[in-house]
Amino acid sequence: MEAPVREPAALGHAAMARGNKSAFSCTDERIRRSLAPASCGGSRHGAVVLALLLGSLVLGMARYMYFEQLTWRDAFLNTAM
Repeated sequence: MEAPVREPAALGHAAMARGNKSAFSCTDERIRRSLAPASCGGSRHGAVVLALLLGSLVLGMARYMYFEQLTWRDAFLNTAM
């Protein structure tokens, strides 16, 4: 069986500009519809990720400073690794 030919309207604009008519494109309409738009709180999720990252960094630094008696610079370097 031959693979179905995709219509150019189903391909993303960037793929059309490159002449890419492959069976899958990163700008596929099915994927675009399944993702939430940027206005649905993407910055809120970024803030949560940043808070978790900074919280774990501070907690790790505190543990190195307390248990290993390291300076804050050394504790930061060890935690950041």
